[in-house]
Amino acid sequence: MEKILVAIKNNTVREAYESSLRKNGFETFSTDKAKEVVEMAEKENPDLIIIDISLPKIEKLQLIEKLKKREKERKIPIIVYSRSGTSNHKEKAIEWEVTDFISGISMPLKQMVLKVKTHLGKEKSYYFNYPMESKEAVKEMAEDLSENYKCSNCGKKKTLNLIRDLSSGEKSFQVAFICFDCSVD
Repeated sequence: MEKILVAIKNNTVREAYESSLRKNGFETFSTDKAKEVVEMAEKENPDLIIIDISLPKIEKLQLIEKLKKREKERKIPIIVYSRSGTSNHKEKAIEWEVTDFISGISMPLKQMVLKVKTHLGKEKSYYFNYPMESKEAVKEMAEDLSENYKCSNCGKKKTLNLIRDLSSGEKSFQVAFICFDCSVD
């Protein structure tokens, strides 16, 4: 079972994220204190970290650099959470070279779970840059689109989702299929 460290300042949001992730088969642990993030990452060895850009008491860039410097945590996907989702916060996320960015106000929990699954390799995704460097990824996606893509759980059609991959630059996207009725990939 994959472990997710949820470091979000707002208790309600943090608890909602944890609940949604647990319902989707993830083990979670959390904090609302920046100083505990590195310590918890060392102790728990998470598979992915969601970190709030507004955590108090430490410069977030320093925190992310600390995580990336440690061998054990270096390869852990880091998703930056911003309650407001301002362009300034998105620019900081790109600058920090994190894996992805979540805007808390505009992103439903099911989409957050989709991003987590995608970055952990649990969701089928297609990776390509714009302009297209790899025609193989596009060809594979087109083949999958031609199939009747139904949810194995409820039988409804899955939705095609384009996910921007900030870790690879502004024009990089991942595409994934998900059933938003039951969050099954």
